Amino acid sequence: MSQFKNINDKSMKLIMEQIKEQFDDENLGVETIKDYIENQHIVDGICQYFGLDGLYFEDYSYLCEMFVLNSDIEPPFRKPIKPKKIKVRHKEHYVKYGINYWQQMIDSYTLLDEEDLIAMQDSDMYYWWEGKLIDSVETEYETQEDDIDDVEWVE
Repeated sequence: MSQFKNINDKSMKLIMEQIKEQFDDENLGVETIKDYIENQHIVDGICQYFGLDGLYFEDYSYLCEMFVLNSDIEPPFRKPIKPKKIKVRHKEHYVKYGINYWQQMIDSYTLLDEEDLIAMQDSDMYYWWEGKLIDSVETEYETQEDDIDDVEWVE
């Protein structure tokens, strides 16, 4: 629940007026949540005068929605009822490095060593991946890229 939910209209009006004034000075939009996120210090500085510390994303989104619902900044205010649920699907492109240990049984009349197995592999007589995976150890994990895949309102 946002800290602003229980603020009276008189205090909310003062907060909103100061935010609007400082956002206007910086050419920021009071109805754009991105501007709240990127300029938290402005909002935090104003709210500290009203005893509101440690604001979270939900608080910034509440303030932003207050401006969306009340363009004239005059009480009585229409207030956001409850937070909206937004589903975000994010995709990560990654590379995983590790070691897989494979085991297989090969029928042979003669003893085989590493060189023999390499020669068999080069001649398509031995495929290690046809064996049984007996162990796997992840040695490194690296994110190559990430993207927002989809954003939609749920409720």
